[in-house]
Amino acid sequence: MAPKQSAEIHPRYLSLQERERILVGVSRGDSLRQIARDLGRSSSTVWNELRRNRGAGPMYRAKRRTRPPRSTQWYSPSYAQRRAEQRLTRPKPGKLQENPRLAFVVTARLRLGHSPVQIMRRLRMDFPDDSSMHISHEAIYRSIYVQGKGEL
Repeated sequence: MAPKQSAEIHPRYLSLQERERILVGVSRGDSLRQIARDLGRSSSTVWNELRRNRGAGPMYRAKRRTRPPRSTQWYSPSYAQRRAEQRLTRPKPGKLQENPRLAFVVTARLRLGHSPVQIMRRLRMDFPDDSSMHISHEAIYRSIYVQGKGEL
């Protein structure tokens, strides 16, 4: 699997605009539930976002506190977005991309209508001593999924 050139984030994940709205909510002292309601997301999504992408500094506290909110410089939407895009990339190429011979055999068997499980088992029978020709059915399914992105 090749690393993604431009990271396109699925709607399931938070966008930069949503991350900016989280920052605004935190700055106002809104509760996590209120921020989540404003975004149309689960409160656990907002909590995980703040926990995963906060820098050094105080952790979020709801507006029940008696003093004004502390500085929110510890959460940066642009930094969080960059980190999310970096997590989307795969640093290591997939086995089929590294081994053209294996990719050829897998592609040929897929065209014959074999399932990934059948291909995996057959490869282990045909090449018992050559681990470079072994691949899991999950890796085959992954390569089928990213077919439009260039692996198979």
